[in-house]
Amino acid sequence: MTRRGWTWLLGLAGAALIGLAFRIQAQANADNAVRDLLGTRAQGTMGPWVVGAVGAILLVFALVLVVLDGQQSRPREVPMGWHEDPHDPTLLRYHDGSDWTDRTAAKS
Repeated sequence: MTRRGWTWLLGLAGAALIGLAFRIQAQANADNAVRDLLGTRAQGTMGPWVVGAVGAILLVFALVLVVLDGQQSRPREVPMGWHEDPHDPTLLRYHDGSDWTDRTAAKS
């Protein structure tokens, strides 16, 4: 699987776990509403918080991967000036700030 595929998988898993945490908490709230009527309210549980926290961590990790992918795909900017020729290491070639020119010089 590619890095982009793993990123999508992590993001979807994180979002699904956060949704599951909300579902677990909603069920606990409904159960407590019934128990309130009966006068037997139960203690809260950490389950929804743990599931939600794991989902949030996965989601943040996926977002970090997206940001890193964006930074790596950016083209490298070459400043204007004389640089080593990309095709012949014995020459210098002039870069005008946007593209390589035909102007070359021997390295001294």
